[in-house]
Amino acid sequence: MKICFILFSASPVKWSTKCDCYFDQEKLTNVYNCSYQGIKDLSQVLPVPNQTEWVEAKGNLIETVAEEVTGLENVTRLNLHGSHARNINEKFTQTFLKRKQLESLILSENNLTILPQTITKLNSLTEVEIGHNPFSCNCKMKWMIEWINGFTNENGERIVKDYKQVICSIGPKKGKPIYLLNEQDLTDMGCLKGALTALQEVLLGVFAALLISIIVAIIIIGRRWEEVRWLMYLHLDILDKSDRDEDLTDMKYDALLSYWYVIGYRVYNVCRHIQDSKDTGQ
Repeated sequence: MKICFILFSASPVKWSTKCDCYFDQEKLTNVYNCSYQGIKDLSQVLPVPNQTEWVEAKGNLIETVAEEVTGLENVTRLNLHGSHARNINEKFTQTFLKRKQLESLILSENNLTILPQTITKLNSLTEVEIGHNPFSCNCKMKWMIEWINGFTNENGERIVKDYKQVICSIGPKKGKPIYLLNEQDLTDMGCLKGALTALQEVLLGVFAALLISIIVAIIIIGRRWEEVRWLMYLHLDILDKSDRDEDLTDMKYDALLSYWYVIGYRVYNVCRHIQDSKDTGQ
């Protein structure tokens, strides 16, 4: 592997014997090729030569990419196509958030059921391939639908190049391309349950506020019970006379309105007026 040392590095670092280094004349790119070597962990081929731009690691056995790694910060293309990957942890994407140089990410034909949402922060990407993975379509996929459809370049072209091959493999929408999922599909998958829960919380808050208001009103009225009692007496007396066909219809509704409306100081003022009227014999 002396060629890696000669082309890419000025420091005596020992590169993996499973990888090959070369300069791609067509792409004008320094390539670190570790494809089809039975690699189970990226750490087996790290660090990469300093001037590496492309890392080709397709056809390996890297089931889990779980940790933030060092040595890939300058890489512009990472190819893990067909490497049996089942899980890509959010920590892994942190590797590329620091320098924001990653332009191409190839994760197609793996065993991924979900992607880390932090992938949406990799704004430097100009090419992504994630097709032919057994994605599980559920409510957690909503961000992914928006990302696939909304992540475009300045010309309006989708960054996810193989979006038509990004298909639901698990769930009620099995067989449907993810980019075609709509609000009705989300409803069918039960994604509105979260929204209903939020509505229930709001209604519960309103009910609690109303209950507190009623309790406060009862306390205020209770402290002025003697005054309120006169208003209640007047109300019931008018109702009784009205039932005997006396012409007190208007008074009946006026008293009923007053009975419910006067709270707090209004109760006190109305009842004081009734008390004064009673004392003067009017």
